[in-house]
Amino acid sequence: MCRLVICDEKEKGKSGKRILTALFSYIVTFFLVLSCNYTKHLPMGEYALVRNTVKVEGVKTTQFDELIDLVRPIPNKKFMEIFPIKVSLWAYHQPKYDSIKDNTKDSKLNSWLRRIGEPPVLLDTIDLQRSINQIELAMFKLGYFDALASSEIQYLKKQKAKINYLVTKNQPYFIRNINYQIDIPEYKRIIITDTANSLLKIGRIYNEEELVAERKRIISRIKDRGYYHASDNLVTFLVDTNLAFVYLNPQNNPTLSITVKVSFEDIEDKSLIIKSINRYNFNNVLIYTHYDLSLDRNIHLDTIPYLDFRNKSDSTLYEFVTLKKIKKNSLRLKLVKDFKSRTIVGAIGMKRGDIFSQTALERTYKKIRDLRNFSIINISYHEDETLWDSINKIGTLNTVIRLTRASRHGTGGALNIQTDRTGLEYSYTNKNIFHGAEYFKIGAYGNIYYYSWLNSKITGTPTEFPFWGEIGGSVSLTFPRFLMLPKYQNINYWSYSTEIKLLGNFTQRFARLNLQAAYTYRWSPTRVLSHSVSPVELATLDSRSNRESLHFAHYPDSYKRKFDKFFLSSSKYQINYIIPQRNGRHTLNLSFSFETVGIMVNLVNRLVNKEEMWTVMKDFKYGTFEKFDINLTHVRIINKNNSFATHFAFGMAIPFVKGAVIPFERSFFVGGANSMRGWGFRQLGPGAFHSNYEIERVGDMKLELDLEYRGPIYKAFKFGVFADMGNVWLLSKYENMPNAEFNLNNFYKQIALCVGAGLRLDFNYFLVRLDYGVPLYDPSKPIGNYWINKSWTTDNLWNGLQGIQLGVNYAF
Repeated sequence: MCRLVICDEKEKGKSGKRILTALFSYIVTFFLVLSCNYTKHLPMGEYALVRNTVKVEGVKTTQFDELIDLVRPIPNKKFMEIFPIKVSLWAYHQPKYDSIKDNTKDSKLNSWLRRIGEPPVLLDTIDLQRSINQIELAMFKLGYFDALASSEIQYLKKQKAKINYLVTKNQPYFIRNINYQIDIPEYKRIIITDTANSLLKIGRIYNEEELVAERKRIISRIKDRGYYHASDNLVTFLVDTNLAFVYLNPQNNPTLSITVKVSFEDIEDKSLIIKSINRYNFNNVLIYTHYDLSLDRNIHLDTIPYLDFRNKSDSTLYEFVTLKKIKKNSLRLKLVKDFKSRTIVGAIGMKRGDIFSQTALERTYKKIRDLRNFSIINISYHEDETLWDSINKIGTLNTVIRLTRASRHGTGGALNIQTDRTGLEYSYTNKNIFHGAEYFKIGAYGNIYYYSWLNSKITGTPTEFPFWGEIGGSVSLTFPRFLMLPKYQNINYWSYSTEIKLLGNFTQRFARLNLQAAYTYRWSPTRVLSHSVSPVELATLDSRSNRESLHFAHYPDSYKRKFDKFFLSSSKYQINYIIPQRNGRHTLNLSFSFETVGIMVNLVNRLVNKEEMWTVMKDFKYGTFEKFDINLTHVRIINKNNSFATHFAFGMAIPFVKGAVIPFERSFFVGGANSMRGWGFRQLGPGAFHSNYEIERVGDMKLELDLEYRGPIYKAFKFGVFADMGNVWLLSKYENMPNAEFNLNNFYKQIALCVGAGLRLDFNYFLVRLDYGVPLYDPSKPIGNYWINKSWTTDNLWNGLQGIQLGVNYAF
């Protein structure tokens, strides 16, 4: 009877597999049919346009990739860039003609499907010349004045067509010299003294976008000196190519001369000309913190109530107006105060008596946006003619700031699936919990880890937790200012904030309860540079199970100390820098972190009692180490679809008390979907330490170099070819762990190497990645068996599965 049951279960399994296979085949067939036959309803002589291409002769870089955006018409979009679902829905659900009854039959379902679908985009030769003109105009703006474009129609099967545009760029024109003709005396000194910051440079290829940007830069500088009414029409550029082929550059390319002209020639309004040479100062500020456009059309500003606020640091009068309807269909209003006045005022750069500045305006927009509470921000000025200073020709501007509130509450969730685990997280946010734009967030997550099951199969040893869980959560409160350090706030910074955060998580496998509290300052002087400092960070790492449990049975006793109970008192600094690259073909990211743990506690301990290490809360050891970690990522963009990425990582955690260990949670590890992809999660190292048992492998030092070439396959499908090399080491000898420590004389022999390839499915806003890594050189194998050989697969078929890595987005 047992056999019958087993056979029945197998038959059920086979039946389930057959159903899944049939369902998958049906879905694939359905998509393929839709892809092939949606044009069968087109009249003879009409063709569905399926693709446009633009090729610039002799160019393989990304320089001209945006030309394709100028071509019209645009073919129908496809799901995953392969399946034309929407156009197929439209084509397959047309009304049917009944020849007997001489009428057409339609249904609500067909009508609805046509509405969510779209008709096929047809080939139209009229658009060809327009697209050619647009391409040549775009090339002209890039400095290729003599560029020529042509088109070729390629007729495909089943009434489909493709258009190929070919561009002959010819020689570009370079800037030979730059002259200035300034006819407005008030502006002359401002412009001439600032030419060193000009975006136009002699020797560069002419680019019209740079001219537009230079005009904005010049006007911004003029406005920063108080000339509020200065407009873009004041600046024009005269481009002279008459002697282009007489004065060639060293590469024998034609050159041109640019004259920057600043005058009132293009200004027809005489009153605006007079205002353009007058300077203006800021005065008072009127602020709507809950602006409603429907109210503004029905209420006069001088009749509404407001709340006054004066800042001690300046004399500006800030008038706050926050109106809400008492009833939806009524104009009866009430005045509420839903923001602390000081929060909004701190983001405003316009102070009474200060000269008008375009930079102050842009900074204010940015600072209010950083409050993360407003969906629409509008700043305007009203000239107060009663305060006109006719002697010094200085006017006065009152500022009106209209802010439309965004949703105050928010929730979000995410599902994370990787080779080593599957996790689910959920969070709630409140953007203004204490009416000071404080950002409150509470989140929870849970993970199921299953890498232990695969590791036990590879090593052939049982594990206590083949599948184990982890739960955790966090509560954070972020303030849009520096708490307790207001003097160090710089309104010129790109952003700054203070965060108070509490975290906790429980790991089933190690029975570890980890609690943490951190107080962090963050600031970004520029868009590409950010800093964070945590002057105080406290953590407890609590083991709730005995180290003699089955899980730790095969761990060396010296290594088990990493799972002791620890109390960590630390300070931390982090920096992230996106290093600018002028040509845009390279991206270079640098991140560095430094953490010092237990210095003050150890100092007091040594002063009081040199002979004995203290414990905290009876049985918690306090951690004593310093840790740093550096990551450098470089991506070289070869062309629109191909790139080469390099990632370098180096880190060390150095105990500064003899005999101390680095806690497991603060140690380094490699292996998994994002690091050393030929090995499973935390399954490489330390050093050349060999063990036949499944243990968690971490170290006090990490060294890694990753190389990856990324290219296209078809549409949304892409590929990657990679090589990863690196390892982790311990910094001191551990009993019964030979070859695990770092040794300068032979560490290079312990650097593991893996190669592999992967498939990527790019959805633009995120990427799904499936990699397979093969460990070519594994220093943790027995002596003489480091390099991959036949035994890698013949001894245990499970070995071949450890290199399968599933992840979201790129590994680095």
